[in-house]
Amino acid sequence: MCKFISTTKPTTMRLLALFLLFTTAVFAKPNDTAKYKTFGLVWGFLKYHHPEISKGKQNWDAEFIKQFNTLETLGTTDEINSFYKTWINSYGPVADVAPKTYGNEYFTQNEDYRWFEASGFDDGLKSLLLKIKNGKHTAANYYVKIPKLTDLQDFSNEKGFEGFDVKLKSHRLLNLFSFWNVTQYWNLNKYLFDEDWLTVLDKSLPDFIAADTQAKMDLAKARLYHHIQDSHCWFMTDEIQKTILPTLYPPFWGQDINDSIVITGTPSKPLLDKTGIALGDVITAVNGKPVKQALFERVGQYLSYGNEYRLRERGVWLLRSASEYDTYTVVGKDATPRDVRVQQLSSFEGQLQREDLPAPKTAFPDDVAYLWMGTATKADLKKFFKDNANKKGVILDMRNYPDKFTVEDLSGYLYPEKRTFAVFMAPTKTPGIAEKNNQAALGFIDDPLAAGSSSKNYYKGKVILLVDNHTISQSEFMGMCVQAAPNCTTVGTPTAGVVANVVQYTLPDKSTVDYTGYQAFYPDGTVVFKKGLKIDIPVGQTALHFNPGLIYEKAIEVINAQ
Repeated sequence: MCKFISTTKPTTMRLLALFLLFTTAVFAKPNDTAKYKTFGLVWGFLKYHHPEISKGKQNWDAEFIKQFNTLETLGTTDEINSFYKTWINSYGPVADVAPKTYGNEYFTQNEDYRWFEASGFDDGLKSLLLKIKNGKHTAANYYVKIPKLTDLQDFSNEKGFEGFDVKLKSHRLLNLFSFWNVTQYWNLNKYLFDEDWLTVLDKSLPDFIAADTQAKMDLAKARLYHHIQDSHCWFMTDEIQKTILPTLYPPFWGQDINDSIVITGTPSKPLLDKTGIALGDVITAVNGKPVKQALFERVGQYLSYGNEYRLRERGVWLLRSASEYDTYTVVGKDATPRDVRVQQLSSFEGQLQREDLPAPKTAFPDDVAYLWMGTATKADLKKFFKDNANKKGVILDMRNYPDKFTVEDLSGYLYPEKRTFAVFMAPTKTPGIAEKNNQAALGFIDDPLAAGSSSKNYYKGKVILLVDNHTISQSEFMGMCVQAAPNCTTVGTPTAGVVANVVQYTLPDKSTVDYTGYQAFYPDGTVVFKKGLKIDIPVGQTALHFNPGLIYEKAIEVINAQ
């Protein structure tokens, strides 16, 4: 008997039924990455919010591994929701606590619990998580202590996970979620990141899942740290160094000026001459890629920095190579681009003949005094301001790291009265909540962000502060102190944007990472993180007409201006 195949078109109801069947099948079984994401979110949330778990009585890293292995056996959304509820309830009932209301003296912009609604959780699980969140101000602080003396995060109870094995996926993801969650709940600068932190997690998950060797793990961590945009976050290992700092060199070095590299020196003038490249020439591309793109791909994605000026400090690293030859697009005095193929060497022994672009020969007028702050001592400050008390202007060069005097030493020569030059925001004991205008930032010192005293003998001439991308951390803090002086003008380019104190966190693999523990502002509320210090007179260099003495010329102009 013949069978006939019906050609009747499916009815609307049949199509709808098929669609519902299909979508139910898809959404009832989340993919592994989505499953891992929700698990890491719940694990980190419980660590810092749950009234019992936050006491640290359990080995919470070990609990991650144990429960992750259970998670791997689950397939459907219903199974996963049931797993989470059973897991959370195993630590006892959570009291119904009214959420705490925070006044204007607190900062709540870093709070982010959007994932409650975007993770496929059922109403019962969401209700349980919300109950824990509402009572988060009652949580214990074993994993992060906030000492009264400093109000700075203390992660000293994080010791790492014994037996960490990079070959195990659960261990690799423990590394990721450990850092991601500490940033989610305790990094005060998170709201200023360029990229949404949940989006960073989505990008990082595949990276860590695949990071099954130490080299891959180091690079995955470096790419993750890149997203916190914090120049205090310096993470360098042998594996990272192999990637961003190969061992071969061309016979020249340079400086990154506006995303081009100006050739400023050579270890071997004869070898440089053979290339046809001259001091002062400009490299605009390396192996066909513009300097900005090449620098990010080779170096930038593995470093944490707040602005492009800070990355440019590492521009010379782009001249390192792992190849025998590199091709540079070079622009000389004739302004015509040309490609030059240059041999890369591991040593210049036997061919050394160093030559550099001439250093700036700035002649300071008799009524202008200059001080390099990086080596200045308390005694040097006293002599400098005594000897130059009647001069028209002083130039304080902060393109360095001053560490031999305090803001009190400096402000005594600059302020007519006590002044507040900075404001710090500090963490509280509650995840995601910070205290504005916190004055405990430097510990036992009373009102540490105010300096100076009533004085008739302060310096009354013009004060010029010089800054650039080498001005970082302590030097930025000192710079803010100088900027509060009468008649101060800041000349230069953007600084690193990491004024405040550093905290350190230990990951499960026992590697450590630093980040900026406070949020720093000017007294008028202007944020410093990433942006750097306020610049009154920007010094805009051009690579083709590079003038290393331009910043001094601008400073003298300001002093001489009426």
